[in-house]
Amino acid sequence: MPQKELIKTKHVKEALERYATDNLIPLSECDFRLNKVETLLKNSRNHEFEHYTQERLQEYLDRDKIINEHVEFSQIYTITAMHREVQELDLLYTIDFGRYATHPKLILSPDSKIPYKLYKPVEMLKLLYREFNKIKVYNEILIQLFDDPMKKTLKSFVKHLYAGKFTKKVKIPLFDGIEPIIARDSRVIYWFKEKENDGIVIEVDKDEILIEYKKPLYGRNGLNAHGKNIDSLYAQHSDDAHIEIDPRSVRIEEDKNSKRYISINRGYVHYDGVKLSVDNRLRLHEVSRNKHVIDSDDEENNIDVIVAQHDVTKDSIGEGVELVSECIHVEGFVGAHSKLEALELDIKGATHQDSKQYAKFAKVNRHKGTLRCHEAKIGLLEGGVVHATKVDVESFLGGKIYAQDVVI
Repeated sequence: MPQKELIKTKHVKEALERYATDNLIPLSECDFRLNKVETLLKNSRNHEFEHYTQERLQEYLDRDKIINEHVEFSQIYTITAMHREVQELDLLYTIDFGRYATHPKLILSPDSKIPYKLYKPVEMLKLLYREFNKIKVYNEILIQLFDDPMKKTLKSFVKHLYAGKFTKKVKIPLFDGIEPIIARDSRVIYWFKEKENDGIVIEVDKDEILIEYKKPLYGRNGLNAHGKNIDSLYAQHSDDAHIEIDPRSVRIEEDKNSKRYISINRGYVHYDGVKLSVDNRLRLHEVSRNKHVIDSDDEENNIDVIVAQHDVTKDSIGEGVELVSECIHVEGFVGAHSKLEALELDIKGATHQDSKQYAKFAKVNRHKGTLRCHEAKIGLLEGGVVHATKVDVESFLGGKIYAQDVVI
């Protein structure tokens, strides 16, 4: 049986996790008794938390004083950690903290184990009050401060309980904080979306702002259940856009007013609502005539396009498509009347006889269309036409080659 341990801590949950690990028992089998609480305070004049006498502490419970002096609270708890033997009271609950955690509510399930028939109402109220304080310190919510609504609601709940009316979930306030007044709400601006057109790719330049999170401006600061002052500085750490980035392609710049997500490279934007990245490689299932991938006539866009269509009955590059990029890799077939332009062109499938390709370096598995390039490697020439300086053909079924150096 694990020995009881006296612990002094600001973080009860972490202390219990450590106790469970040290004693090789599950956290769910741990319990604690709350022996003592010390409340510390800091404000705009004193930037470090200090102990205050009970009389001085009462002065700083005034809400106007809290707002004007940016008061914050912290608590240190002395607990006795122990192995739970008999769980007489077992509350099933969730906590709704809300946006700023100024008025968190405990939502208590009627499936909770509350042996009220074994106690008088006044004893039951004390037992519930102790248990609620344990729940609060476990979740780092201040206790014995701003809890009058909780006490009042618990009294009503006990009457409700003894009347046999606890059959539905009940909301019980845990802390009566100060809600901040917002002068300007936060908002997210997706700057890259302003470049959207008929294409399915959005190109951006290096050092371009992709997304900007405008932080809220507070007309009045507030106080939350964790004792934190809610102001613009608090917003920098908590009220965020929560966008995951690829650090190789996107960097973050932040100040007190906004948070900006900026491209490190030139390329195309990928954002799925969670993660943001900029890449010069684009993988597509197929490209059709009404889906212009890159709206550009310039090979200097530095985009590496990969088109992968493994259904042999469909073309990867559809009929009439015009695609311009630095590198194009096609793993399927190239349709009729299409035109591809690239520095590097790699086609794993076959080109249609009515298609055209332009490249500096080209590699085509089966060629039936018209290719103009500096250097070409053809797997099988099937009636296609090649204009190049150097051509290497593995197999030849027919076609025309105009080149200075030809190997067949």
